[in-house]
Amino acid sequence: MWLGAPKPIPAQLRFFSEVLGEYALVHVKDFDSANRQAFPEVAKLLRAFGADVVVPFAKREELVPLVEELLKSGLEVWYAASRELHVEPDGAPCPEFNPDTDILVRKEKRGGAVVHKRFETFLRVVGVKKDGPAPQLLFARIAKLDYVPV
Repeated sequence: MWLGAPKPIPAQLRFFSEVLGEYALVHVKDFDSANRQAFPEVAKLLRAFGADVVVPFAKREELVPLVEELLKSGLEVWYAASRELHVEPDGAPCPEFNPDTDILVRKEKRGGAVVHKRFETFLRVVGVKKDGPAPQLLFARIAKLDYVPV
């Protein structure tokens, strides 16, 4: 289950095939990650739907409570790890852009600048660490040989 507006890119779809084998991808584009009161119901619906893996996309401050609810419901959550390559302050096209591995994200908080990111891998979210100034997601690597859905 893919929660959020961005479409999966080819490198992400290949990762799914390599790890999951045959799979069906359900993309929920209009998921409202700002509606925190709905998170328990969303998790319940995903369980009822039979989702094996959930890949949520949300603003950082919304992602942690959403992931906590999904994990509490026994769902497996994957995080799309990417590396920021550079920022184009004026939103100009990037000559290094690779549509197979890259995404461009417009950041309103950065004055509309476009952040160029390169997908690296998916990580399994195994928990949330709450000590410190801000909660952090805890990750484990995903390998084809050790993959067993929750």
